[in-house]
Amino acid sequence: MIRISRRAFLTSLAAALPAAALARRAHAAAVDEYRASLVSPTFGYTRINYELGASLLASGRAAEAIPIVNAALHGGLEGSNLYVTRTELHELLARSFDAAGRHDSAATHYRVVERAWRAADPFLRPRYDAARSSAARATK
Repeated sequence: MIRISRRAFLTSLAAALPAAALARRAHAAAVDEYRASLVSPTFGYTRINYELGASLLASGRAAEAIPIVNAALHGGLEGSNLYVTRTELHELLARSFDAAGRHDSAATHYRVVERAWRAADPFLRPRYDAARSSAARATK
């Protein structure tokens, strides 16, 4: 266990707060750029939907992320829709529903992620575990 002094803790916290604010501003600027590059929410380059949704979620705007990410799931299964997996879209959608307080919808999408990644490669294990525990929590 690492021990640090109260002063060191407060100093590191004071340094982290502006960094967090800077990150929020970066996401806010990214939202504008992603929105400008979105040609079609369902038949465009779905990676844009994903990144836009992630930036909205990181900016505390989960309710706005939901229709953007959901639209990507309703596009075709060819070309420009292959730059993000459907499981990744379900994962981001679940997190967005969760952050927006819509836990029943979040649980539905977490279960999709859990089923898809149950036997996935080890590098996905932390995300699988998070989806599994989030699905269980959301259904209670």
